[in-house]
Amino acid sequence: MALGVLTFSRMTVEHLVTRNVATVDSAATVVAAAREMRNRHAGALVVTQSQGAATRPVGVITDRDLVVSVLAMDLSPGLLTAGDVMSAHPFTVRLDEDADAVIRRMRGLGIRRAPVVDAAGELRGLFGIDDYLEHLANGLREVSILIAQERREEEKSRLAIS
Repeated sequence: MALGVLTFSRMTVEHLVTRNVATVDSAATVVAAAREMRNRHAGALVVTQSQGAATRPVGVITDRDLVVSVLAMDLSPGLLTAGDVMSAHPFTVRLDEDADAVIRRMRGLGIRRAPVVDAAGELRGLFGIDDYLEHLANGLREVSILIAQERREEEKSRLAIS
């Protein structure tokens, strides 16, 4: 019986990116942003602006931003826009970047997710620690299966010798 072979090679953001990104226009109200988070079951939205046919990320707004910057300050969410509350100038990454290197940079910045852009700066996805953790968990599962299979094969060979 042949065992699966694990290979450890450079994993790029492209392999782990979430393509169906929850977004909100920078001019949308905070209420609209909160509704989009609720509808998409998302804790964060990429705030975008259209520039011609291109959609570019200009910020990120999180559920925590809504609580800390709006609700806790007793501000009127219907009067504020996503652009007013977002973290502007988001850290962005490219599809061809090494996922491990990106995670290290995100750790240094204290952020959990980053918009993914192409060479022209257009939004192509979202890369987050959840995507990375899922990849690591799948890798660990494969290693665990390999170890169990190795043990079964060793037991079979010992029984055959006895």
